[in-house]
Amino acid sequence: MTLNRHRRALLAGCSGIGVLGLAGFSWSGLTESGRRPELPALVEAPIVRCQQGLATVQLSAAPLQSAIAGNILGYSGSYPGPLLRLREHERVRIKFHNQTTSASNLHFHGLSVTPGGTGDNPWIVVPQGERFHYEFDIPAGNAGLHWYHPHLHGQVGVSAHMQMRGLVGAVLIESTEPDALPPSDDRVVVLHDMAIRDNLVRAPSAGDWIVGLEGARLLVNGVERPKITARKTWLRLRLVNASNARYWRLAPSDGGPMFLIAQDGSLLTGPEEASEIFLPPGARAEVMIPVGGRPDFYLMYRPYARMGVVHTGNLPLIQICSSVTESRVAALPARLSDWPPLDPSAISRRRDIPIALMNICGQPYNSARIDIQAQAGTTEIWTVRNVDLMDHPMHLHTWRFEVISLNGVATNRRARLDTYNLRPGDSAELAIRFDVNRGKSLFHCHIVEHADQGMMAVVEV
Repeated sequence: MTLNRHRRALLAGCSGIGVLGLAGFSWSGLTESGRRPELPALVEAPIVRCQQGLATVQLSAAPLQSAIAGNILGYSGSYPGPLLRLREHERVRIKFHNQTTSASNLHFHGLSVTPGGTGDNPWIVVPQGERFHYEFDIPAGNAGLHWYHPHLHGQVGVSAHMQMRGLVGAVLIESTEPDALPPSDDRVVVLHDMAIRDNLVRAPSAGDWIVGLEGARLLVNGVERPKITARKTWLRLRLVNASNARYWRLAPSDGGPMFLIAQDGSLLTGPEEASEIFLPPGARAEVMIPVGGRPDFYLMYRPYARMGVVHTGNLPLIQICSSVTESRVAALPARLSDWPPLDPSAISRRRDIPIALMNICGQPYNSARIDIQAQAGTTEIWTVRNVDLMDHPMHLHTWRFEVISLNGVATNRRARLDTYNLRPGDSAELAIRFDVNRGKSLFHCHIVEHADQGMMAVVEV
């Protein structure tokens, strides 16, 4: 089938959103012969696979030799760090060695695991040169794409600079039950940017603490403008926004179809045809792109208007090619996942949570204070109001939420998220089930400079 004439058949009964064509773009990097230069292939991160039942991972944070800049950091000799491929129902041991010049730690962003002890505990501090062993179980419901990065408190600027220098990596949790999606060329893509001056990734300046630091170097798995040659008729991209403050908007240059199937590590109830993918800092998305028989095209980067300096315009980010000439593709299933709908009678409490620059509920972060205390096994509605003059991508550790309304209008869309962007003046109702995991965790802005400066609240269940 041809993609344009038979697009509806790709969705096995699902309705689409419609695809918006892009204006043309120019390529400035031509060789002397007038031809486009050969692009580097997408670099696949080293994969750390687990053994059945128990995963033991060696993970060190240390300086790297790199042509990008002279002070790049990486995990276990790689930037981005190794892809951790783990499984639900397994016990994980991560032997972390901090070989950087300052204290550090790990946050397993998106994982719904124990937030205390040796689990996803952001209060752990691993001094320079020392080691710490993380150990936790991965319960059911975690299958999907997540990531890891530093989350150090009490030393302003350390986490922001470390993450900007390259301490990021992806986690892919495999389900015990296979999904119903057709076979695809499956790629994990870590989106990251760096601000470089005099061959060094620079630390945040005074203005960066206000707006968040964006870098002019846009990197995809550690390289600029790579090429993906798909080996099947479907290409599945698992996308991580690992930037400190950059928002990524991605769209096909040919205006052809792509389908959103998952956000923040959770499958949607059904595929959604999308004209572009919007990723605020910390967020993830998975898309299925039909590529069999499709001419080469680019996944374009589009800028996002927010307070602060926008370093880039519309740019070709990833060239997508296909080695498959067959244009017929299997249809996507109409249903991808099911989970119980929100029961209004089960809501135990409603909270009003205003957010603004460097504070939540009018207070900056204090590790000794519990800001929100919830009861285990309950469901709450948080009305999060952005009373600031800039966007804030809000991230909840440990527990996921559903956005049930935005600015008083029901969203009528089901997605389990851990990161959600609020524009100035936005008011969003978040429904949160505290049905698994107990302990103390965090709710914060994922512009890393804002979190570093105290835009965090302590949540205890």
